[in-house]
Amino acid sequence: MVRLFNPFGKSVMARRHLDDCECIPLSIPKKRKLRPQTPGKLSQFLACPVEIQLSVLAFLSNGDLVALSLANKHLANIIQPFLHKEVDASCPTHCNKREPNPLVLVVRTLLARPDLAQAVQHLRFDGYDFPTRKTDVIPTTRLTRLTRKYKGKAMELIRASGLEDAKGWAKSFRRGQVDSIVALLVALTPRVRTIYLGEDFSVELRYLPLLFEPRRSTASDTSSLHKFEHLREVTVHNHAATYYHTRFDFNNVFQSFLHLHMLQSLCISGSYPEESRPVVVGKKLENLIRLDLKRIGEAELEQILSLAPNLTSLAYIYTWNFKAEDSSTQPLTLNLSTLRNSLESHRLKLKWLELIAIDNTKILMQNALWPLLLQGSSLKLHDFSNLRILFIPWIFLNGPSYGTHTSPLRYVIPKSVVLLSLTDDLHRQPYWNWKIEDMKQMVTDYLRYVKGADTALAALYMLGPLFGEAWTAKESFATRKLCRSAGVRFMAVKMTVAENKESREVDERYRRYGKDRRGASNEVNPISRVKMKEAWEDRASAKRAATIDKIPPEWRLSSADLKRAYGQRDITGPFIEQFLCKETVSITSLKTVDVLNAVSEQELTTTKVVRAFCQRAAVAHQINNCLHEILFDQAFGRAQYLDDYFTKHGKTLGPLHGLPISLKDQFHVKDVDTTMGYVGWIGGNLGIDSDKSHKVESQIVTELLSLGAVLYCKTSLPQTLLFGETKNNIIGQTLNPINQNLSCGGSSGGEAALMALGGSSVGVGTDIGGSLRIPAGFCGIFSIKPTSNRLSYRDVANTNPGQDTYRSTIGFMGTSIDALEVVFRAVLRTEPWLNDPAVVPIPFRKEIMESYRRRADDKGNAKFGERPLKMGVLWCDGMAGLHPPVLRGLKTVVEALKKAGHKGGFLSADGAHDIHQHLGLSGESLISDLRDGLKLKSPTELLKYQGLTIQGLGYERQYSDYWNSTADLDGQIVDAVLMPVAPHAAVVPGKFYHGAYTDAMNLTNYTVVVVPTIRADKKVDVFDKGYKPLGEMDRKNWEAYDADAYDGAPVGVQVVGRKFEEEKCLAIGRIVYAVVKNAIETACIPFWENDTSIFDN
Repeated sequence: MVRLFNPFGKSVMARRHLDDCECIPLSIPKKRKLRPQTPGKLSQFLACPVEIQLSVLAFLSNGDLVALSLANKHLANIIQPFLHKEVDASCPTHCNKREPNPLVLVVRTLLARPDLAQAVQHLRFDGYDFPTRKTDVIPTTRLTRLTRKYKGKAMELIRASGLEDAKGWAKSFRRGQVDSIVALLVALTPRVRTIYLGEDFSVELRYLPLLFEPRRSTASDTSSLHKFEHLREVTVHNHAATYYHTRFDFNNVFQSFLHLHMLQSLCISGSYPEESRPVVVGKKLENLIRLDLKRIGEAELEQILSLAPNLTSLAYIYTWNFKAEDSSTQPLTLNLSTLRNSLESHRLKLKWLELIAIDNTKILMQNALWPLLLQGSSLKLHDFSNLRILFIPWIFLNGPSYGTHTSPLRYVIPKSVVLLSLTDDLHRQPYWNWKIEDMKQMVTDYLRYVKGADTALAALYMLGPLFGEAWTAKESFATRKLCRSAGVRFMAVKMTVAENKESREVDERYRRYGKDRRGASNEVNPISRVKMKEAWEDRASAKRAATIDKIPPEWRLSSADLKRAYGQRDITGPFIEQFLCKETVSITSLKTVDVLNAVSEQELTTTKVVRAFCQRAAVAHQINNCLHEILFDQAFGRAQYLDDYFTKHGKTLGPLHGLPISLKDQFHVKDVDTTMGYVGWIGGNLGIDSDKSHKVESQIVTELLSLGAVLYCKTSLPQTLLFGETKNNIIGQTLNPINQNLSCGGSSGGEAALMALGGSSVGVGTDIGGSLRIPAGFCGIFSIKPTSNRLSYRDVANTNPGQDTYRSTIGFMGTSIDALEVVFRAVLRTEPWLNDPAVVPIPFRKEIMESYRRRADDKGNAKFGERPLKMGVLWCDGMAGLHPPVLRGLKTVVEALKKAGHKGGFLSADGAHDIHQHLGLSGESLISDLRDGLKLKSPTELLKYQGLTIQGLGYERQYSDYWNSTADLDGQIVDAVLMPVAPHAAVVPGKFYHGAYTDAMNLTNYTVVVVPTIRADKKVDVFDKGYKPLGEMDRKNWEAYDADAYDGAPVGVQVVGRKFEEEKCLAIGRIVYAVVKNAIETACIPFWENDTSIFDN
């Protein structure tokens, strides 16, 4: 955590880098220091002087600063640095003589630290809209705190730029004119990717355009000026300013941005009518895909569009900011035919088209005329065959009135449109002659056509004051009923276009930064939701196709084979092996230790091993949907490198030489996506578009590669990670390959499913509430959840990384207990604490493991002369009783241990009241539906969060005391605790109701190993009709039990140890599995009645 202050107002220096912490929002107090009092609000507690806020920049390491925002907002609205890697600085609306201007302080910092300037990727300017100044006065600020040294550096940079008006720039800077300081900041940040100027930044841009001009310099050497190769997005909103001097000179400012050939998105306003000039057409902008233009004439639009041949998104707002009461204003004329011709060249590429005639909300809500005339015929867009989003005024499509020449909507709207929004922004005009009944009838006819036609329409919105009042409640109900039958969402709302755009911007701030919605309704803007839906559907579909394309053609299954797999109950073992060659089956059937031995003894080459596991993983994904990323090409190259290394040096690279290891899609691998189940992360591995994308590598990945491992795939997980099943919007759902009627668990479900199919023998996952243990139990494999900070979590993507109550940890899954031990031992051999200070420096303790393994023989029987194991058993947590297969499985383990000579004691539970009191600390809710459980809420205030954390620590201490009390009877503390993974075996999708059996171990931070036991048997595991549920949740859990559906489902058991007892748990897990295996092989497993006296000694 970055500490910049304490409750009494005394600043403290930053203790850690932003890479290792969550940045705390700060705000600018009215006074320079805080009084020593108990804060009443979080903002008061976090407040500190502005110079302290900015001083943190001076202590950041290179690469930590990636966003610089100068906004007229308090820093309570900053961002989530752990997700977006941004740093905000706030700027007041005006600065007095005493208060240093944050803008100047940032300039000073970047002049002092060129390495930080190199790291800045996002520039945001806002907050210089001075309401008290005269309109002909250029805004200035005092260069307070900018010493002569830094002023000299700034002047040296300006002079070295060689710009034609460098002298004027230098003179303006000495006077403190804001526009010159902005230009200096841009010149200081050569890797900037986005530039944003807010609506309140009413500053005339005079020197910034000079930086973008291709012939900007008269000097022979311009190496001191960067060429904006990284700039991708420019947004300029200060066209809304009412001051004359801030009005854009179209030729000098707008066209300056058209010289940025790497630009991908441009959102900017044109000139006022009296300043309009022709566009000077230059080099085409091949990379430009998004344009958001305002106050641009249709003729100018045509010239601009000719520069962007690959444009896919266009928002075009025509009108100027006239005052409606000004009767002397000359009307504007928009020629629709010219507009249609301008769009023609892009009709097969545009996916998003937003046309707005009037965006002034105040005018639209008044009985005032807007001076806008229309010419030309209405627009016909039916041949825009790739258009998905369409915002358009009704009159643009249908003309000024209903008549014989009016075309039905189905002839003017493309079939490809997913979201259609029709606006009434010209309904006040005298040429508007539409009757509302005619409009309703056209809409109804169109919806009936959609119902029976092959169209993509998902939502139809009627926006504006006229449309919002047109539909009565009865008519609205009938229209919605028709829409439901057509699969279309319908809304007629009074919201104007401008209000809709503002709401969408609020939604975006809320989605990206978690900021307050500032009085907006609790529901997210429905139009934003449908637009986002359209976007993710396309991206997700493309991602799925790209993944399949990475599978070699000879490994792809036919549609008939895929259909057969879809109808198969169990696709493991013989079913999947029919698609594989004998060599592949032989190699992938080996245990992890056998694979390592075969490679080290040169019985198998790494290339053969890797190719076998890649082929089986490829087939597994096609029939089970368990992979997010396929790394086969990288794996083949890595395998060849390892074989060459062995040939050259005569030894292995490390203890994991040649071992294929799969990864959960949380771990960053260079040049590979990390989506973590989010469509928005496709194409990167940080969730944002930055130069760091695809260059970050998780520390655990680095360690595995240094040990000789081969990484060949990344497996599926659920969206948000906080779910006991595996389902996301990229690949859909991953089912249990042992029984496709059931879930594979989550969140490391893809790993477990791949192992059940034999596509991996060992993999890496994470666990924050059972994410390693639940899938292992559901799929019949092994897993270990270490205590957090035993292994490195550095540079691993995560959900809610700022909270530390439910601690997420890295662990392993495998098809054998040996696999877990081999990889765990090898990773600790790299001494991860040297590169990650969060890791506790505990090497692998072989002596502890051996001390427990000596207490039993190979079949798990207690050895004579050694102390037998003492195991605690938790039969029920008091909230959810166990389904028959799970109860039988736990009793099988208990009786097998008893017969092997070990002992134990029954543990009681408190009804899980303490557990469930803390389940919400991380924002996770234990119900089946994520939409209900993970609704967006206001962030928990710091003091409240601290209180909840203290309660959690108190529960941890109570549990530890209870563990110690097990020695009261015989003087021996239980070595470990046996408990179910869940109250059910592998669950029917959508019926995972209770997760406290695994959640509690994350709260206590205990070590856990999961061992497979038996499988459900419908003939034995019958439903107990006399069972009385413990509560409403237990009733739902019992009603979900279906003996036929659960038949064959694996049942796992948790072996729980205390903190940092991984070696002990692995040894005891081996003994537990040995006694269960021996009991099954000797067929001595009785069916137990509900007898809780077992093991009560």
